[in-house]
Amino acid sequence: MKNILASQRIIGVGKRGNLDSLEENYTVYFDKKGSVLLPFSNFYKKPEMRLKEIDFDAVFLSGGNNVSPWLAGVRGKVDDCYRERDRTEQAILDYAVRKKIPVLGFCKGMQIINVYFNGKIKAGSKDDVKEHVRHNHKVEVMDNDFYRNGKTKVNSFHSQVIPEKFVGKNLMPFIFSEEGYVEGFYHEKYPVLGIIWHPERMKREESLSFEIVDDFLKQKGPWGR
Repeated sequence: MKNILASQRIIGVGKRGNLDSLEENYTVYFDKKGSVLLPFSNFYKKPEMRLKEIDFDAVFLSGGNNVSPWLAGVRGKVDDCYRERDRTEQAILDYAVRKKIPVLGFCKGMQIINVYFNGKIKAGSKDDVKEHVRHNHKVEVMDNDFYRNGKTKVNSFHSQVIPEKFVGKNLMPFIFSEEGYVEGFYHEKYPVLGIIWHPERMKREESLSFEIVDDFLKQKGPWGR
């Protein structure tokens, strides 16, 4: 996948309005894999029209911000959220699913994928937040068909979680935290993969954590088969 359309985080700057932002870690991470990120603005009035004008091989839904509570099923107190971003990412997903373009989501990107497919999000409790914000932890990969079962360590920067009962339609959970939350899923019909951690921030390449993303970029794996 050479050209990858990337969604962006929104940063509020007070009276000056809001800014789009794409962390350089993402650019470096995907550059090492031979891919070029094409940042897509959150402030297009008609994003679907802009998408038709861009040539891209895949979509990357980035991390940062939270899913807005205005979306159905978001439970608990939520801050750092922007309607413009959620609407833009939903438009991107509409376009990608219709065209069967591969979609990869990290952290917030995974959460918006879940909501798009009629899933729900739960704001973490105080204990959950303690365990999932800036806290490395082990996850268990459970996929007898493709990946070996086993545990691997990942980082964590999210304060919203996805219990298995909240997973969206046709999304197949295959990575779980020790508390039982879903940390990775793929769609059984479309080439869509979501993971809750940030591999671009990991200094040491834990084999399985990176293998999953590498396989997706090569379209080798269980997603959409």
